[in-house]
Amino acid sequence: FFSPPQYVSMNEGLADRIVSGAEEGHLCSICFEILNVPRQCRNGHIFCLECLRTALRAKRECPECRVALSLDTASRNLILERSLAALQIRCDCGTVFALGQRGAHEADCLYRVVRCLCGSDLRLRELPDHLEGGCSVREQLQRLQALEAENWRLQAEVDAARVREQLQGLSVSASATASALA
Repeated sequence: FFSPPQYVSMNEGLADRIVSGAEEGHLCSICFEILNVPRQCRNGHIFCLECLRTALRAKRECPECRVALSLDTASRNLILERSLAALQIRCDCGTVFALGQRGAHEADCLYRVVRCLCGSDLRLRELPDHLEGGCSVREQLQRLQALEAENWRLQAEVDAARVREQLQGLSVSASATASALA
């Protein structure tokens, strides 16, 4: 009944956790955070993919130089991607790792941010307390589980009554057949 919490990928505040290797060119000029899936215009202006997608909804041009641009014409910058992947960052748990290894680290980290079904964003290590401390979804799930248990109980009673009726019908048939033979 309770699906696992959804992982929330957020680069917000990542620039503050860089241990070494950060340069001004690693920042998106729209959100001012470390580039996340960088894309560039033909003049080399670089943005996070999601930031660029949002900007292009308003106007199909580079937000900096106004050259015509679409998601199809925005290109990757492999050198920048490698440079970003090598940045050393410190997790809130204290572990230092390359940004390119972030996914592997966060898969097991209790400090990663998750989104509960109720919509709250919290650290994975805080989830049990959140669920016990009055999560609205938890209460609804508990009510749903109780209703489902009651439904199963009632269904079992209905099934048992049907079996009794069938057995009584067979018993009556057997008595009638025995009387006819006698």
